[in-house]
Amino acid sequence: MKKLHFFDSLKLVLATVACVFAFAPAHAADEIKIATTKYNEQQFTQVETDLDAARTVINDLITQMQTNAVNVSKLAVEKQTRPNATCPVGKNCLLVTDPNGAENWYEIIGADAVQSSSNVPDYFSFTTTALNAGDSISFGLTPSGTFTVDWGDGSEPQVIERALEDSNEYSHSYANAGPKTIKITGRANGYSTGSSTGVLSFGNASQIASIDGCLGAIFPTLGSASGQQPRFRGTFFRTRITSIPENLFRGVTGAAPGMFQYTFQQTRITSIPENLFSGITGAADSMFRQTFRQTPITSIPAGLFSGVTGAADYMFNSTFDYTKITSIPAGLFSGITDAAIRVFDGTFYNCSNLTGYIPESTFAGLIQNNSPDANNFMSGIFGGASGMATTCPQNTTEVSTPYKSAYWSIGGGNYAVMCRPN
Repeated sequence: MKKLHFFDSLKLVLATVACVFAFAPAHAADEIKIATTKYNEQQFTQVETDLDAARTVINDLITQMQTNAVNVSKLAVEKQTRPNATCPVGKNCLLVTDPNGAENWYEIIGADAVQSSSNVPDYFSFTTTALNAGDSISFGLTPSGTFTVDWGDGSEPQVIERALEDSNEYSHSYANAGPKTIKITGRANGYSTGSSTGVLSFGNASQIASIDGCLGAIFPTLGSASGQQPRFRGTFFRTRITSIPENLFRGVTGAAPGMFQYTFQQTRITSIPENLFSGITGAADSMFRQTFRQTPITSIPAGLFSGVTGAADYMFNSTFDYTKITSIPAGLFSGITDAAIRVFDGTFYNCSNLTGYIPESTFAGLIQNNSPDANNFMSGIFGGASGMATTCPQNTTEVSTPYKSAYWSIGGGNYAVMCRPN
């Protein structure tokens, strides 16, 4: 990639396809992912719904880059090499003009060009089990912001204005029996900085039967600084939900400690949407710790963690343990290249239905990086998964790795194997 050092007359233009919009307003149903980049070793991710807002964000980013004297090339994944240096069809780009007048197009990191967001709800709702007359429902919030709650019984919606990122509970009693659907709208403008604090919790988890909508619309990622990242720690822990909305976390990006810790633990979900964590990049401590633990899921989408890279302590600790999964998908953790304390500690512990071998691509990044290790890096990862293959089947070859003897015990003196097709 060509390196361009910062200059006073930097010119940035947001473009889609090969057309420069000059920041004209975009259609309201379009979502523009502006950037996912690093400056000053911090992750930057922003999603806006019109090009005027995009200009503001880009200008703010330039200011921060000037302050930190960061190389301009960190704005981009790679320089485009198409004829006439145009932006590829279906991509958002930055046009950078250097002091000598040379123009270079750079693709905006992680962008899928202009995505339609017309089907992404602007609310989050939950439906209760059948209530008795006189029963009440309560939930807790920790973010600051303004929210509106429709309690689902025809009463006047409640407006909640929160100036602080502290924990408060909101409750409502019902005169009539039956299930109720509670709908929350609004937008957070700040989050608690404590990694053990989730944005939303329920007073009585057993009353929550199903969920709908988009939590990311109400609690989006606001930036990379402290207090700008939502955490869904324990949000649905022990609720009775059986499914997860496809767009539940649309608008949540980057990484934060404990971001999805315990989120769906001990729920009744049977499957996971392929793109549930599509905006999540990077790594953070305990980010997926026990996320799906003790649920009846039977499979894992291969691309569930496609944007997750690096490693952090306890990141996948017990993520899928005690589930009913039957196989490990190829490429599941391929973006993990480094070791940290107990990253995969008990990840698939006691998955008694698990069979087959470990595909080579599951840990491709680690294998290619000479199998780095750390304190209890994969301790007990397959403990109790006694149905896994201990030899590679016909037409495959075992992949040698020190992880096998160190960590891949399945009990009874046997070890899981990693294989590649011949």
